[in-house]
Amino acid sequence: MIARHQAQHLPGARAFSREGTEMGTVREVLDDPVTGLHGFVELESGLLGRSRTWVPVLQATFDDLRLDLPYRAERIRHAPHATLGPDRVLDAAGEVALREHYRVDDEYAGGAQAVGPEDEPPS
Repeated sequence: MIARHQAQHLPGARAFSREGTEMGTVREVLDDPVTGLHGFVELESGLLGRSRTWVPVLQATFDDLRLDLPYRAERIRHAPHATLGPDRVLDAAGEVALREHYRVDDEYAGGAQAVGPEDEPPS
């Protein structure tokens, strides 16, 4: 889990998949409005950072401007689209689709709790 004091250093950090593939740069950090935990980060990648993807970070680790995500590169690349509203909250349908895609469950009130990012070991 990423500590609260580390969140300010996440934007600009390089993000890596479970198998070590660089996935992009952290553009934005969203906290869960109920728990205050870091819920999702938005990654930008591709030519001129035009590709954007939201990834849950509850089980991610962060050290020295490197964000290690517990998801395979293919899962991150094929994540559904979600839109950030003016209130800095993901649109409801997009958040549901992301939680289903990444197998994230809402077991405790308002919090994002990862059930298990991947079933198979890294290759």
